[in-house]
Amino acid sequence: MLYGGIPYSVSAKSKRFDWSYKRVDHGMSSPKYKILLAEDNPNDLLFIKRAIDRGGLPFILYHVVNGEEAVRYLQGEGQYGDRERYPIPSLGSYSK
Repeated sequence: MLYGGIPYSVSAKSKRFDWSYKRVDHGMSSPKYKILLAEDNPNDLLFIKRAIDRGGLPFILYHVVNGEEAVRYLQGEGQYGDRERYPIPSLGSYSK
């Protein structure tokens, strides 16, 4: 599904948005910065995604719903063990 040019899917069970495995391509040749966002409010998540999309920022956003899931993501536990699908977030700085 697309929202404002942003791919997403909705889990049928939890009715929550899941962008954790989607990559957003803004058509820029600059490097893509990987951001891990722990956010449990779907409205706030939409706001953040829309701001990144409209700003044309070279960010790839990986989403988890809480801090415990973020720790599992960073440690590569469970489903997050596949680093091709769930890469480590960028640790550099960004300036436009």
